[in-house]
Amino acid sequence: MKYKQIQYDGYTIAYYSMLMSHGSMLMSYDCNTIVDYYAKLPQFLKQKVDMHKFEGDKHRSILAYSLLVKMLGHKTLDKFIYNQYGKPFLLNGPQFSISHSKNHVAVALSNNHIGVDVETLRVLPKLYFDSILSEQEFAQVQLDKTTRSINFWTLWTRKEAYLKCLGTGIGLNLQKVEVIDDIVVDNFKQYKLITEVFDKFVISVCVPNLGCAKTHTS
Repeated sequence: MKYKQIQYDGYTIAYYSMLMSHGSMLMSYDCNTIVDYYAKLPQFLKQKVDMHKFEGDKHRSILAYSLLVKMLGHKTLDKFIYNQYGKPFLLNGPQFSISHSKNHVAVALSNNHIGVDVETLRVLPKLYFDSILSEQEFAQVQLDKTTRSINFWTLWTRKEAYLKCLGTGIGLNLQKVEVIDDIVVDNFKQYKLITEVFDKFVISVCVPNLGCAKTHTS
């Protein structure tokens, strides 16, 4: 499995993406793999998986939780606790964030606040732009028609990652959350945005800006 590791002052972020289809540089799966992953999950995560009605949602949850377990290594995973907005946390463990979109699943892990979002690149009607993007962001998306989809989903994943890092979810007015720059300031606190664009999907990660990042592939 390929993954990125980003080192900051005081903590390390590792984030993975698993493709649910073959032919990618990242991990793929089959039915036997899903059954095996499910069997190895802690009981409380199996119960969360079983709450999903559709098979695709169950598979994405199994893959995401399996990634989380893998990233935690020897640490015991016995339950989640939740803040007032419903963001899950590990009891006495590092913070994490999970995201999935169609055929992609991503997990980010850190000793500090963190948010991750992954989105499959696809074309959306222009009306979506008006309710999500600020005027400056809208202008940026429109600059080049050939990269419009990439530009939009880059901004969207950055907004989601930022709000997940804050722990509030996407309840805020998305137009007021401007993420063109790599640094976002909120109540005198700085947050760093990191975006990776692949052939078919985009991943963005948001963390408190505690220092300069160094990126390398492991």
